[in-house]
Amino acid sequence: MEPRKPVTTHSHSTDRPKPVVKVVWARDESWSARLMGPGGPVWGDLKSDSRAVVVKSNALRRVWRVRGGAFDVIVKEFRKSSTRKRIKEHVRGSDAARERKMTVAALDLGVSVSLVAAHLRGGGREWLVFETLRGSRTLSEAWLGARAGGRFALVDALADTLAVAHGRGLRHGDLHPGNVLVAEDGAAYLIDLSTVKIVPSMSVADEAESLAQINQWFRRVAPRNTRLAFLRRYCLRRCAGDREKSCAMFHRLTPGIGDATHRQSAELWGKRDGRILQGERHFASIELSDGAAARVVLRFRRRELFPPPRFADGTREACAERLNRFESCPEGVEIREGRSSELRETFVAGHRLRHRDLPVRWMLALIESRGQLWVDAHPETERLVDVLRSADRRRRRAVVREVGRTVALMADRGVHVRGEADDVFSFTGDNRILIEKPLRFAFGQRNVEQDRVEAVRSLRAMADRAGSVGTRTDAVRLLHSISPRGWKELWPVWIGD
Repeated sequence: MEPRKPVTTHSHSTDRPKPVVKVVWARDESWSARLMGPGGPVWGDLKSDSRAVVVKSNALRRVWRVRGGAFDVIVKEFRKSSTRKRIKEHVRGSDAARERKMTVAALDLGVSVSLVAAHLRGGGREWLVFETLRGSRTLSEAWLGARAGGRFALVDALADTLAVAHGRGLRHGDLHPGNVLVAEDGAAYLIDLSTVKIVPSMSVADEAESLAQINQWFRRVAPRNTRLAFLRRYCLRRCAGDREKSCAMFHRLTPGIGDATHRQSAELWGKRDGRILQGERHFASIELSDGAAARVVLRFRRRELFPPPRFADGTREACAERLNRFESCPEGVEIREGRSSELRETFVAGHRLRHRDLPVRWMLALIESRGQLWVDAHPETERLVDVLRSADRRRRRAVVREVGRTVALMADRGVHVRGEADDVFSFTGDNRILIEKPLRFAFGQRNVEQDRVEAVRSLRAMADRAGSVGTRTDAVRLLHSISPRGWKELWPVWIGD
């Protein structure tokens, strides 16, 4: 028997072998030559390519902007799949292949979508290359930078694109402002077509379901008249300018869009609520220097809503450093102490309210072993009941309008106050309402009419205790702000009939 050769160890080389990347599909031969030529992107390691910048990234995909020289393209990188996902892909095809096929099909139908240039594969990963629309921005970015007239132009452009897509049987399964690009000429283009379905004809239910997805965003950023203008423009475009048919379509779609919007919202809220104590993306569990475990906020969603957070998004390490740095209460932060179970419920309820776009103080960190809940102390407020007692007529009107708007939003979100409302609301100096006690709120199935009635009874009882019911005009303004169309039905509730 030959003696075994001694095992020798080698240091790992820093130069990893580059995967063999091949062009699976290209719109024409010139793209294959450009992408795989000497000056093409470094497909095996785009991080090392100085021309590549990450635009968006998650666990499954990473989107790059490659700009420089002869290139200005968007590259969507599909990361290596798990074994379970590879089995699925073997049966139904990869996500990259599906998105490429759907994009090509949409282009053949004449729908305004981003132009796919090539599909590459190698080393367990795939890449889709898209041409860049010059001067394009996402719909949400364009909306923030536009004035009132410009926003109506965006509404018209989106309605035209969706009307053409739905009229030709194309339904986008993930329609939100991040998946709509607005070009320099004002035209709207759909992107990320991995969830697209193409059917012979769109049913009313499918059409309403698709429009409800974009309505989720519209109802946060646009007033009711803008949303109605969008739907009217859409129906008019779908009916080729026939106003009679357009009006009939408008009335057919409106109830379905409302029902689908609230159903989708409830599903979205449920997903977000599940992350409060378990997820590790927007929230995280960290260990402090004394061994205590804390649940902290990593990402503050919807910063544009009141009140905006005064803290930047951070990593686990940054949050741990922030909590370890303060031995006593830091400036601008209120530390509430109590039973750990009650503090945990307050932390969860606060973020559940925030997920439903309701104004509540930010719950920053939960440290159960210490019996502490860190809450943002900004801004300074005054109890609603005290405001009603001391406010002049002008401020009372502003307060009444804000209370009505908030109560209407609560009813729409399936949230209502348990018990008396005297100390659950407060007001800032500029008449902005703020929820102070999240535990006093209950979350249930959406029952708008019943929740409005209960809220009116609670507000009337609070006004009686404050001795500041106000005039009949004040009461009508309050009920009108809660329900512009149904305030007359609420009047008997207010006067106690």
